[in-house]
Amino acid sequence: MSPVQARLFRFVLPLAAALTLCLAVGLTVRAEEMPKPADPDFVFLRTTFDCTPRQTLTVNPGFALTIVDSTFGTGTVDGYACSPWSETGPEASYALTIEAPVVLFAALRNLGERDLDLFLLSACDNEACLAAANIEFEYVLEPGTYTLVVDGFAQPQPQAGDFTLELSAREPGLPGEVCSTALTEACQVGTTDLDGDLEGQADQVHSNPCSPILAASGEQWYAVTVAAYHEFTATLLDIPASLDPILWLFSACSPDAECMLWADAKTAGQAESLTWSNNDFNDATVYLGVDAALAPETGAGTFSLQLRCQTMVPAQQKSFGSIKATYR
Repeated sequence: MSPVQARLFRFVLPLAAALTLCLAVGLTVRAEEMPKPADPDFVFLRTTFDCTPRQTLTVNPGFALTIVDSTFGTGTVDGYACSPWSETGPEASYALTIEAPVVLFAALRNLGERDLDLFLLSACDNEACLAAANIEFEYVLEPGTYTLVVDGFAQPQPQAGDFTLELSAREPGLPGEVCSTALTEACQVGTTDLDGDLEGQADQVHSNPCSPILAASGEQWYAVTVAAYHEFTATLLDIPASLDPILWLFSACSPDAECMLWADAKTAGQAESLTWSNNDFNDATVYLGVDAALAPETGAGTFSLQLRCQTMVPAQQKSFGSIKATYR
């Protein structure tokens, strides 16, 4: 298994429906390399099992914990409904008690050549699989009790051994901390050029249902007040060759904030751009985030941000490049 930290979860046609459900309810994974192929010999067999946890964790927004542990012994689960991989290695289970809605981040680190995987279950039943990931994922969880399992891939022999498990949780939507750190900009008619740097910024948003991948960099946020019946275009320029930038646009700074636009051309060093229109009688403040797929290398997090505003009443919001958008 490559040491690259970013892995995409994989699926095959017999499991497509289950994985589509996983995505619909809030699974996001990081996608930075070719996926591990499905196991052609894998046949899913439902199993209810004893998932007595090694630890029981109460998870609320702001929770963060690093666990150093190991899998050992004989496995009791050979696979999961939301994954096409044989998992014949031994398991390590952790009970999660969720008291308020959270976005859970879980990641495996320090694996060496060991091919261990992550599974999130709603019960001690491999058919109750909510999420599967090779390295890391984020998942939106409602209050309840869940089980997080570290299991071992079957090839070339059942995988087992040491791992580091990183867990954290934040409130859904756009964290309130963004409101207190965002730089304010007024958008009327004209162009504003701003310089920024992602190096050393806090990573306050890994993902959102409007984005298909996890973003590992810290962000720079701007609270942009757009005048009534005005359109603004945000364009990232002067991008370092090693930086793969991303743009977010949120409707507010709150747990129920709507992600209105997301832009990522998935190419390092390439400009990004998005356009949004305020088709309303009142001014509107939106939150623009500059992010990146991976944390910047030292001295390579700089960017130029151009905000261009004009009077316009477009028929609909528009986006440029590789953008996944949700329109209000």
